[in-house]
Amino acid sequence: MKYYRVPAGTGPPEVGEKYTILHWPLHRINALSQGPLKGEYKLDENNVKFYQTTKDGFVVPGCSSFVPLNSRHNVPSRRLLGPESPCYFLSPGTVLPDGLAIVYTKKMKTRFPSDLQHLWHFNIFPTRSMTLHEYSNMIKNLDWKPCNIKVGASPDKLVSKNDDIDGLKSIEILGLYFLMSLWYDQATNSMDRLQANEIHTWISLDKPTFQDLICDEDRSFYVFSMLDQLKTESVTLETYCADILGELEDRFMWKESDFFDPK
Repeated sequence: MKYYRVPAGTGPPEVGEKYTILHWPLHRINALSQGPLKGEYKLDENNVKFYQTTKDGFVVPGCSSFVPLNSRHNVPSRRLLGPESPCYFLSPGTVLPDGLAIVYTKKMKTRFPSDLQHLWHFNIFPTRSMTLHEYSNMIKNLDWKPCNIKVGASPDKLVSKNDDIDGLKSIEILGLYFLMSLWYDQATNSMDRLQANEIHTWISLDKPTFQDLICDEDRSFYVFSMLDQLKTESVTLETYCADILGELEDRFMWKESDFFDPK
């Protein structure tokens, strides 16, 4: 298995483009054992909310997966290197079964001590009504193959630099930078750590505003689900957390029950 090299003269898919046939090696950490995480689905009464594969350009929630690009820069984490965090991939040409599709969400950047790692990020989403348990099993039962390039590795600590927060104009984004560092330390699985690394890197390098965040519903949904689980360790962080949660609740009308599995 090798890292995917983008053919000359081409770029990533269009954001919101949906597929039922894979054109790239699609990776997911803990694919055989990890069910959907909070932030990877929405509930509609007793079932997961499902979506059509129409060409509408909308990004919809789903289980996080990615295509690693070019040479890797990740270094294995002593904490998550063991058998609890293996990575698997689906081969190009794989036809997804009825009920599943993928949607391209964004080009991700994650930081490692050696350099940046670039990835194309996709969500695997349901296209028909099913329970959360059924959705989880459908993804686990795909034709996953073991990955030998350690794309599921993560640094023990997030990489940070002295100028990370220079130029940030939003107090909410400043707070989110510190909250992501805390969440990275608290997260118990590699997919959450990958997402935390991506958002922390996005803030550090791109200097987004809070408006940039709320214009990105997919990233906002993950932030909302993370903050809903986070255990803050100071009054300042608790204030940051409550303020961001409140803004996202007002903007998207999300609530905790969106993530609660009624079984």
